[in-house]
Amino acid sequence: MIYQVICLKKKILRSTKHLNIVMSLNLSDDNNQKVKKMSEESYEGIPRNKIDWHPIINYEKCVSCGKCVDFCHVKSFGYKDIHGKKKTIVQNLNACVVLCRGCEDICPVGAITHPSEEETQKLIEKLKQDKV
Repeated sequence: MIYQVICLKKKILRSTKHLNIVMSLNLSDDNNQKVKKMSEESYEGIPRNKIDWHPIINYEKCVSCGKCVDFCHVKSFGYKDIHGKKKTIVQNLNACVVLCRGCEDICPVGAITHPSEEETQKLIEKLKQDKV
């Protein structure tokens, strides 16, 4: 079954082969904070720090344009000043909404990837079974 995932505040629609959190495009800041807190603490009842899902920046491609920083509603990305130059960084690994890949689509140079979606799905299922 194919589900549609809508990333907050942006009109990016991505077809995926997994069930993810489907969110409204027009949430208030209070609701944004709740989504961020939820994505950092747990995913489907599994502690978020047990799920290896976060953006990976290829610095050989990255031009630090900031589109990912502006796009990400949970503030996974930020900037760091390195030798007087602003560099895009992943500032909070666990903030990334599990299985969201919207930043990959928004990156103009294809510098962002994530761990294997298939392997992450398998890990989530294993963690769910271990919990029972």
